[in-house]
Amino acid sequence: MLKEMGFAMIGGVPIVRDVASSIGGFSGGGIYGGIIDGYARIFEQAAQGEADLAFWKALSAGAGAATGFPSTLTNRALDFAAGEATAAEFLMGRSPLTR
Repeated sequence: MLKEMGFAMIGGVPIVRDVASSIGGFSGGGIYGGIIDGYARIFEQAAQGEADLAFWKALSAGAGAATGFPSTLTNRALDFAAGEATAAEFLMGRSPLTR
């Protein structure tokens, strides 16, 4: 009940409302919703307390959205370092036909 009251209280503040709903499992649509979901993934992964591949990818995507840093290359390097991608996939990306 307290959680619902808290969400009702922050319902009028646009950015806070969207981040809270995204952390709660509701995703937004469009570019704005995608950016908010990306930042919410950082908090979700940090709450798990593990520095796994998903955490580093979420952090890379958040930094890419904030700074314009090419997070795709960073994610490819993380996949390659974790052994989930070959050298060809690291250099050229994964083939959409083999996913």
